[in-house]
Amino acid sequence: MSVLTSQLDLLIREGKIATATAAITKMNLAKVPRKQRQELAKICRRVGLIGKGLRLLQPVIRHQHPLAQPPSAGEICEYAVLLSRNGSIDEALGLLKEVRSNQAPEALLYQGFLNVSNWDYSSALKCFTKFLQTNPDDYMALIAQVNLNASLIETGQLDNAESSILSTIEIARERGATRLIGNAFELLAQVHFQRHDFPAARTALNSALEIFAQGQSYDRILVEKWLAFITAQEQKSVTPLLRFRKQAIRERHWHSVREVDYMTLQFFFNQNTFDHLYYGTPMKAYRTRLIEKTSASPSSQFEWGPKNWEVLIGLNDGRCEGCPSLKTGGKTHQVLVALSSDLYEPSNTGRLFGLLYPGEYFDVESSPLRIRQALRRTRGWLEANRLPVSLAHGKSGYKINIEGKLAFGFSSAPHAIHPRETQRTLLLEKFPPGRWFATNEAMELLNCSRSSFHRFAEDARAGGWLLIQGKGKSVRYQFTQSSAD
Repeated sequence: MSVLTSQLDLLIREGKIATATAAITKMNLAKVPRKQRQELAKICRRVGLIGKGLRLLQPVIRHQHPLAQPPSAGEICEYAVLLSRNGSIDEALGLLKEVRSNQAPEALLYQGFLNVSNWDYSSALKCFTKFLQTNPDDYMALIAQVNLNASLIETGQLDNAESSILSTIEIARERGATRLIGNAFELLAQVHFQRHDFPAARTALNSALEIFAQGQSYDRILVEKWLAFITAQEQKSVTPLLRFRKQAIRERHWHSVREVDYMTLQFFFNQNTFDHLYYGTPMKAYRTRLIEKTSASPSSQFEWGPKNWEVLIGLNDGRCEGCPSLKTGGKTHQVLVALSSDLYEPSNTGRLFGLLYPGEYFDVESSPLRIRQALRRTRGWLEANRLPVSLAHGKSGYKINIEGKLAFGFSSAPHAIHPRETQRTLLLEKFPPGRWFATNEAMELLNCSRSSFHRFAEDARAGGWLLIQGKGKSVRYQFTQSSAD
């Protein structure tokens, strides 16, 4: 098996990805020895076979072989990276935080990457700094340094960032790390851009573009994004931004689409664009930055869809105008909330699973099936009510497509819906602590059956935040003060 992994590694280095992929696809993963699984999982990740990588390591990490030894720090790190590629960011972060840095220093680097995904640059900066203190090899140190530089920029430390970037460029040149040189020039342009030194920013971007012009489409589009931002500033026009936005959509570079909308607000503030960006972005830190940089506030109500809608689906409580209301906190309600929590980037399987089944581990065998079942149920509800909405599935993941006079209503920042929490929130709004209410009142508010509310009430009483008085038709309920905390 070690010979095979070496051969696969050579194929990848030679650019023969399809050949390596075909060889892995033919393998019986169940027969791969434990000592070879981590390395083979890493190869799977390198060629984009994330599911197969997870299948190799899941039995090890989740102790599905009773007699197996506990997972090593390296196995945990590789599994966490695979989970992150699958969209299970929170689960991956949880695993990495359990790893001691003296056992696997790369856990700090991976945590930094995931914090960047969550737009938590302060935490990312700490992780990259600690990783560099472990004296990693030269190339990994350069990767960490480039990402640390990006974190310095995002946390407003421009002078430190510029000094560090210039040092990084020199070191990368000495070591022939061409791609990282291009990345560093793109970051240097960001520093100049924030200082409104647009000529210097353009010079840095041109240096990066010389490196990325013939390939590396992801890196290239980042450079082209900043060139569009500079041109827009120089011309005092949003036209370059809108032109680049179309390109970013074609290339499925969703974060750049989001950033174009953010930059557009700097030219012409539009409340609807602001609301779309605020309610359509799941990262709390990004929404905080949006408010701070624009000195604006989101509308208390936001309707995503055509203004002349005939059907409005309320995402916070599931109540609808123009069609039957959803069961508050039910799976169909949860699916629609999850898919609309990010109005830019489609949701992949891992992210959807984390939103629909919070606190559960992603299982590569059963979780995708549970997602498909939830989506099938939601599609059935949409079709039964003849609603002009489709749940599309493409290379980037799942997304909602509005295809007629229907809109979705937001009245708070998007979040995962847990049935019990949603029901409690709705009831507390109408029946605060100290006010008694009846079963029928709760059923009407929650749009649920008597048995469903009784299950909720019993769970709430067991949790110590609901009082129940009386029996039968005379039973009454009251929230305790602690329930509002």
